[in-house]
Amino acid sequence: MSQPPPSPTVTVTFFTALQQLPDPRDTRGKRHQLALVLCGVILAMMAGRARVSAIHRFLTHRWEWLCELTQTTTPRCISRAHLPRLLARVDWAALTALSLRYFGVAVTAPAEPEWVALDGKALRGSRGEQVVLARTHQSGLILAHHPLTGPKAHEVPTVRTVLAQPQLCGRKVTVDAAHCNPHTTAQIHQAHGAYLVQLKANQPTLFAAVQALTATATPLGTQPSVDKGHGRLEERQATFFSLAALPLPARWQNSGLCTVVEVVRTTTQLTTAKRSQARAYYLTNQAAPTPAVQTELTTAIRGHWGCEADHWRRDVTLQEDQVRVKHPTQAHGLGVLRTVVLRVFRRIGAPNYQALIETLADSPARFTNLLRQVGFL
Repeated sequence: MSQPPPSPTVTVTFFTALQQLPDPRDTRGKRHQLALVLCGVILAMMAGRARVSAIHRFLTHRWEWLCELTQTTTPRCISRAHLPRLLARVDWAALTALSLRYFGVAVTAPAEPEWVALDGKALRGSRGEQVVLARTHQSGLILAHHPLTGPKAHEVPTVRTVLAQPQLCGRKVTVDAAHCNPHTTAQIHQAHGAYLVQLKANQPTLFAAVQALTATATPLGTQPSVDKGHGRLEERQATFFSLAALPLPARWQNSGLCTVVEVVRTTTQLTTAKRSQARAYYLTNQAAPTPAVQTELTTAIRGHWGCEADHWRRDVTLQEDQVRVKHPTQAHGLGVLRTVVLRVFRRIGAPNYQALIETLADSPARFTNLLRQVGFL
């Protein structure tokens, strides 16, 4: 049985820790170290390879370089036929935990922990497979990656599973309206965490009660803001109301509902002067008596959609949606490795991921320096 991966230190590299991952293969007939193959696949993705065939060509062309980097002696590259079979058998939960320890946690924790956005993302190259990601709002650290198989409705219990992970217990989290239910909110509240969740008509009784409250109650305060860009002017007015006077159904009693934020967005298209207006409601178990707290909640509402930036990077920069796979385990395995790549890129503070990928593909020397800089090798 493999030992738990060591904690990251100046003397233990990520590749050394990879060697501690459990290997599901029979010891008879093993020709390639699991750590060596996984390392090669990650480096291929960092150099812009996405499809399994392109990854295998990278391994074939750079095999001697890879063996030199890792100080291993394996004369032959893994075959094209065996590569996807091996990727489908890796213990991805263990690999995810390992990459989190090395690349997913800030070296210096902020005095006030960031809000974390949880959101699902479809793997369009597979048949109905998805992942649930947890990403910090400001620094963009990916704190959790969890596979999801089945209909979109399965995302709700999967998010609860992710929320139970140690790195998310007691954190401030934002989720979309699909997770506005008393089981999820109570789980966060009972774990001494904070939540900010959008309320829509999927909770009709509570939605109607909140609409009536905001129409008549005296607000705790307001937070206006204006943004101009992408050919439009967006004016937002966030208004805060206490839920103390609202009689809640018994099913919501353990959720600690405290404040509702009503956000009115007025958008003006600059070229046509066409105006549109939308109204949204957000629930939280946090009190909002002061402008400072109200500003934090308003920022968290907008910060939640920062997770879409990582979805775009996965789809466009790392070409996730273009990769066609037949087996769900392979789809999720490659998804975990893309998360590792994003964590490495985030660790070095790369401003332009596509430019970095092209640099790494063109310059093996700079590639080597980067890997040593982040403690990969």
